Amino acid sequence: MCQSVISALLHIDKIRGVIFIYYLTRIGVVGVFIILVVSIAFLWDYIAGKLEKSRVKTKIGKMITVLITMILQLLFVLTITAIYHLTFIDTLFVTCFLILTITWILSYFGNYNQNNQSITDKYQGGNDYQVKVFKLRLNPVLIGIYFR
Repeated sequence: MCQSVISALLHIDKIRGVIFIYYLTRIGVVGVFIILVVSIAFLWDYIAGKLEKSRVKTKIGKMITVLITMILQLLFVLTITAIYHLTFIDTLFVTCFLILTITWILSYFGNYNQNNQSITDKYQGGNDYQVKVFKLRLNPVLIGIYFR
């Protein structure tokens, strides 16, 4: 009797260990997914900044840039869907929402920080300051991100 109770308790401990490892793996997968989405958003913001400086001149060039952005996002979503065996529509919604939010927040808080710095400089150094109103910049990459 005692032997069967001990073996049952050992079996339960093994099951708990497997369940713990399973949930730890799931948390790791979600963490990797979030890191991927955030890093892609930062990369797209960097590319958008570079393209804004280079100023793609022609309408065809802008259309090609928008299409390439949309295709890259679709490939990213398909890759995440295939790797993690998630549904396509859920992955599309979450990644598009996160990328849209992160690119918009980066633009907004960049302007916010510049305004704060200008006001701080005025009160510390007496320099005149210019407060800039937030204006959403649109270039071909951001158009591809916002209007997919």
